[in-house]
Amino acid sequence: MTTSFPMNAGDGVYSYSKNSHLQKEMIDGAKEMVRDATIRKLNIKIILSSSNTLRIAELGCSIGPNTFSAMQYIVEALKDKLFPSRSIHFVHSSSGINWLSKIPKELVDEKSPAWNKGLIHYVGASNVEVVNAYFAQFEKDMHGNIL
Repeated sequence: MTTSFPMNAGDGVYSYSKNSHLQKEMIDGAKEMVRDATIRKLNIKIILSSSNTLRIAELGCSIGPNTFSAMQYIVEALKDKLFPSRSIHFVHSSSGINWLSKIPKELVDEKSPAWNKGLIHYVGASNVEVVNAYFAQFEKDMHGNIL
């Protein structure tokens, strides 16, 4: 007797996307390993010498947000490999650079002068320390990823 247990699509109570938290934890836990292995093992010159196309397949997630998380980690690792420090002379982005890689740690520390009362934005912030914390994180992200 063969029994099959297919994934439930959609956003319902019993859907895969609502019941795949363990898988998300595994994907997040493997982020650094994926990044390190990609940077160490991926040879872009060999791949691009035979084709102008880089193909990526994600086979572990059936549906839902985990697919996007896994692919995001892979693409970030590829970006680090494809664009080494000081390799780009000009970059344009109309709206893609408005996101930071993380919330500055000073903003969530209640003892910090930059504590932002649990908020994750600085719109209308009167505390210059909040603005400075966001600016410092932006500079870290830009220097670490682009410059």
